[in-house]
Amino acid sequence: MNEIVDNYGLGALQVSGIVTLFANAEKAIKLVELTHSELIIPAVNELRYVGYHITNYIKNPEKTEEIDKAVGHCKRATFDAYEAGIIYYIREFQKFKDDYATVMITEVVPKYIEYCKGVIDTIDFINKTDKDTRHKNYIHCAELFDNLSGMLKDLDIARAELNKLLKKERRNSLVAICAILALIVAIVGIFINHNNSPVSKEVHALSPTNSKDPDAKKSKALPPPATNQETSTKQTHN
Repeated sequence: MNEIVDNYGLGALQVSGIVTLFANAEKAIKLVELTHSELIIPAVNELRYVGYHITNYIKNPEKTEEIDKAVGHCKRATFDAYEAGIIYYIREFQKFKDDYATVMITEVVPKYIEYCKGVIDTIDFINKTDKDTRHKNYIHCAELFDNLSGMLKDLDIARAELNKLLKKERRNSLVAICAILALIVAIVGIFINHNNSPVSKEVHALSPTNSKDPDAKKSKALPPPATNQETSTKQTHN
């Protein structure tokens, strides 16, 4: 058996750990598919490349670089799978923030600030990891996926208590709005009652502009009395 393995160069494949790496990548793909029910196409394509390079190596065992390429694709497949899961979890976290934006989440989830920082750090990691370094960071990517998975479970459990706070906050807001409306109605009512009061009507009636006495209107239109100088001038002229 060992002779057959060596004849096909499979011994070098075993030493490379390709079997374990392939199994881990496949596990990651299945796990993330169960998380959000979508096939992780980039990760699946990476596993296709693994088969391509292994086949090339078996055809010509002298091309040991094909093993290295296959190993790299296994690691990239693992990274791509967990990256897709991380992106899904980040979206779920953002939905959680939007759902409870008006309540104090830390009253129910003491670690919420820590969770927020962890999400920010994870986003930075994803953004800084390019296609040439994915195979070097596949293990850390898996760890971040596990951390976010645990975080989302805690947040989902907290929703029941947070919904109670949300209902209370909405009820308080409704009471405040009703109080403001009642105050506005009261102010308008006072203004209307003041204009309709007997005293207000009497004052309004005594106003010269509203008086029905024609003499009052005429007196308002009469010119001012002549001064002593004007009277003396008229007498001299006469």
